[in-house]
Amino acid sequence: MHSRRFSEPVTVHRTHADGTVHLTPIITTKEAYDALMEAGHALANPAWQAALDAIVRALLDPTPQNVEAGRVAFDRLHHPHPSGGSQPRRA
Repeated sequence: MHSRRFSEPVTVHRTHADGTVHLTPIITTKEAYDALMEAGHALANPAWQAALDAIVRALLDPTPQNVEAGRVAFDRLHHPHPSGGSQPRRA
């Protein structure tokens, strides 16, 4: 798999081993993949599925279009549109 840098970072809330939550910039496709695996939202969340699909596609075929599509899907998972009414998810 080929990790590539995003055009701009996606900032997410990550829970550390000690239980504290920190804002963390995710800047590569590999970091996004790792954050998705740690979060474990899995099959119950369509946005998580879409983000995972896009990130894996970007890792396997790292064209600029796929990397940007992965970044956008990952960002949508963590920063949904206000019309969705949900809070940002923790990774």
